[in-house]
Amino acid sequence: MLLSTTPSTTPSTKSSKTTSSTTSLGTTTASTTPSTTSSTTPSTAPNKSSSTTPSTSPSTSPSTTSASGSMATVYVVLAHLAKSTTIQEHNEGESCVPTGEILVTQLSLSSLGIATILMVFMGDTGSGLLVTFTLGVAQAVQWSSFYCLTTSGFAMASATSQLAAFAVRVPYLQQGPFGADTSSFIIVASLVMYFLTLPRMNSMPLWSRIILMMVPLLPRSMTVAIPQTWARKSHPIELLHLEGRRQYDDMVSRQSKTVEEAITEYHRRYFRAPPTGFDSWAQLALDNDMLLIDEFDGMTKAFEPYQQVDPTVLAKILERVLDMDLDDLVIVKIENSKITSSSDRFWNYHGEYLHDWLAKPLYKELLPNLTIILNTFDEPKVVIDSKYAQPTLDQASNIQFTNFGKTHPWSRMTLNCPGASPVSEVAEHIAVEFVADLTQTQDVCQHREYEKLHGFFNTPGNLNLVDLPVPLFSQARPSTFHDLIDDYDEEKGFPWDQKRTSLYWRGSTTGGYNTIENWQEMHRQRLVLSTIPQNGPYNITLLEQKTTRSSWNPYRTISTPKLQGLFETSISEVVQCDEEACDELKAALPPEGSQPDSASYHHKYVLDMDGNGFSGRYYRILRSRSAVIKQTLLKEWHDDWLVPWYHFIPLSMQGSEVWEMMRFFSTDEGDEIGAAIAESSSRWTETNLRKVDIELVTLRLILEYGALFDRKQ
Repeated sequence: MLLSTTPSTTPSTKSSKTTSSTTSLGTTTASTTPSTTSSTTPSTAPNKSSSTTPSTSPSTSPSTTSASGSMATVYVVLAHLAKSTTIQEHNEGESCVPTGEILVTQLSLSSLGIATILMVFMGDTGSGLLVTFTLGVAQAVQWSSFYCLTTSGFAMASATSQLAAFAVRVPYLQQGPFGADTSSFIIVASLVMYFLTLPRMNSMPLWSRIILMMVPLLPRSMTVAIPQTWARKSHPIELLHLEGRRQYDDMVSRQSKTVEEAITEYHRRYFRAPPTGFDSWAQLALDNDMLLIDEFDGMTKAFEPYQQVDPTVLAKILERVLDMDLDDLVIVKIENSKITSSSDRFWNYHGEYLHDWLAKPLYKELLPNLTIILNTFDEPKVVIDSKYAQPTLDQASNIQFTNFGKTHPWSRMTLNCPGASPVSEVAEHIAVEFVADLTQTQDVCQHREYEKLHGFFNTPGNLNLVDLPVPLFSQARPSTFHDLIDDYDEEKGFPWDQKRTSLYWRGSTTGGYNTIENWQEMHRQRLVLSTIPQNGPYNITLLEQKTTRSSWNPYRTISTPKLQGLFETSISEVVQCDEEACDELKAALPPEGSQPDSASYHHKYVLDMDGNGFSGRYYRILRSRSAVIKQTLLKEWHDDWLVPWYHFIPLSMQGSEVWEMMRFFSTDEGDEIGAAIAESSSRWTETNLRKVDIELVTLRLILEYGALFDRKQ
């Protein structure tokens, strides 16, 4: 799902080429093209889900918080002034209005003075001054009404009106199934109590007494209404960041604190008993302060297709793969805590790492005897055909891997998608979309436009597929593949304020096999073509806000040199292409050679994109104190632990929102959020990517894998 901001009117656009962008919300992303060509018409998909776009108008914002802080100061000072103000005495029955007017005037003028001082010395805006002054006047009127009521023989009115105000002011009374009824009952009871004690003779008219009864509600009503009316409307990225922070805090707070809780939570999530040794694993995780002990949904659910296969058939499948001796697969056997491998390549891949922790007695006691298949290539391999979901022994004996490299295997990669998967349609309106639901965005079946937008689906350079349930481990996979997900492990950068406000990416033209027909569609080349400064200016879509209280609306414009200066994107090397495509690529995107890893540390924002498979640089740049902008269709083991917009910034596959993204991050508000995301990601690597965390993740993975062959449990 993508959070979309669209205008109320539909401008007319012309295009020479249509680029699709399907979302579950039926919204679109405007594409980015050099201004020398006509702008690209975005596309949309019909709404296939019940999800809704988050609101762009939160109940609170930085300006609301500022107003609340200002009002706290105003209330304290006004209370002191009210206490020290000399009020003329009057006899019972005489009107208190003149004296009340004097008190209101004195306190209101004091409120204005305080608000002005706050604006000058504390940076409040003009609208903040108006909010502070208005609430100060409301408070002055309230206190003056108390004076009138109590000095005119209406002390009960003051007391009961405060009780009514309490019903509106206290949040917990508004919650629950009877919240509204509870508040209403207290208010009505207050009115009844007042009229039962009403003096029979008094010069004050009934209507004026009723108005005075309602005055104590005024300041509370004003503080509720003013933020919605006068507060600054937050940018969509601000809302997404706040939601990401809330999600992560909630996730951390609900983790199991005991082994028993972890076992119960496993049953609740997966509707099955945990694997043998899980209780010991959970105790190890607790003893080593593993932060997210319960969050393994992606890894654990990947085993579900294999749990439908008879263990005898799975063993036959492994035996058959062993006999095939494929170069891109490594067979690893763990027997009595000793490890052997079918290839020397394994020792460069995982061997030394596994040996280090296999030597630890606590782990050795838990390891089952088993055979593991490791995929050492970037591309995943398993797309289970539904007709082979529960294969026979004969079918298991006839496993074949088919090479689809340098072809267009979209239909084979998506053979399990429903026949009515969404198809992108041409749209005539503009929008700026930000990824609000990463799971939906990565659902290949929901986005048929990925056939063109991602090199792996367009024309993979190398791809060997099998359609039977072969339980092999890869390091990442798209949503339509069934590889089991293995973990992998990868220096601190500079402090945030020493970095440049710019987005950095440099890489080679991997991701797919480039031909003269398709190289401009490949995801890496397409993003560099649409952001590289020397190719500008570009036709882009940004968001604008007419006033701080108005909504954010998209508009078409031309990129300025200042905006283009926020990007440092380039190609390091041209590879994986036929001769004609290589020549054209070099002419359009002259390769600039490789740079050391530390080159990215000088930039506040670092882009990370898929290559032929997962990105091996991801953990490094998460550690680097830069904010990572991540564009990927691949699922990895850490997906349950990293929260979009809190630990990283997700970028859609079309990627045209990157211009508004960087424009916002170049502002003071955006820089503050960027710094917070960079800090969160760096802290995440320190608390969730320790050596012991990787060891425990690997151990749990092996226990889950071993359970496939041990159904007696």
